[in-house]
Amino acid sequence: MLLVFAKLIPVNGKDKEIIEEALTLVEETRKEAANIEYNFDKDVEDGTYLFIEKWEDMDGLNKHLTSKHFKAFDTNIKAFSKDMDIKIFNAESVNLYE
Repeated sequence: MLLVFAKLIPVNGKDKEIIEEALTLVEETRKEAANIEYNFDKDVEDGTYLFIEKWEDMDGLNKHLTSKHFKAFDTNIKAFSKDMDIKIFNAESVNLYE
């Protein structure tokens, strides 16, 4: 499993536009076969936006990155954001109660 943490730094005053673009992205991404979880939140302390994602594997994530809805988001969001920091981690599920 892969975990992805993407931090989007908005341009001041563009929150509404970011949220609209992100909600469309979330809705479409959650339909993808390799997507386990896909969430979008705002960090109230610093005003950045966070995408917290779980993917079955790198192949699934790569398909997402080349999908029509991701490409549209990536193109559209450039006018509303200063930067996006993306971190990808390999993870394995652990049952703490075994």
